[in-house]
Amino acid sequence: MNLNQIKEVVEQETEINLLNKTRKQEIVYARSVYYKLCKTHTRSSLTRIGASVKKNHATVLHGIKLYDNVISRYDDAKEYKEIYNKLDRLFRRLNNTTEKIVDPANYYRERFKETLLELRKVRTENRLLKKQIL
Repeated sequence: MNLNQIKEVVEQETEINLLNKTRKQEIVYARSVYYKLCKTHTRSSLTRIGASVKKNHATVLHGIKLYDNVISRYDDAKEYKEIYNKLDRLFRRLNNTTEKIVDPANYYRERFKETLLELRKVRTENRLLKKQIL
């Protein structure tokens, strides 16, 4: 999938023009769904994703956080969560993939979770021993 294809599908599904400059809630939510889909299904940078709808990278980052913190959690945005889930399944089927693109920020955290927990435990024990000595 590329950015233009995702944009067209989101615009068809939501019946909203993503290039519209207004800050109405339904348009902001639709753009947020678009940003999240682009980040999940392409390797495009935030700058390229934003440029496709005439926004900057910070706006894209905010939109992704908006999806994660608001749309995916609350019932008043349930319609947009359903749209995202529907399109996510569609794009996964088209790409013949069931796994998400690895999030580099969390890759090592997940891979070395047990090691990190063990390290924290050792550090805590070390602090306690230092307190006993002093």
